[in-house]
Amino acid sequence: MNSAFFVTTNVVITKNQTHSTCEEDKDNKWHARTRTARKATSTLLGWGVRTGRCINSTREPNLTVCEIYGWCPTEQDKLPLGKDE
Repeated sequence: MNSAFFVTTNVVITKNQTHSTCEEDKDNKWHARTRTARKATSTLLGWGVRTGRCINSTREPNLTVCEIYGWCPTEQDKLPLGKDE
């Protein structure tokens, strides 16, 4: 048995996450390089398994991203207290 002690120093809350399909996080630059979404693949930096579809981002205009199956919506890295951390 390993002994470990964890101190949570930050938290990101993503409300209403469900296992479903949604857009990949725009920070995953894979989509910008290839413009394709190979079905049933994933990456270490990805948020889920690709469905094979490229879709328009709902978060950033004029951006096409891969659709994934995973925990949706993906986190947006916004702290719950904003700048008042």
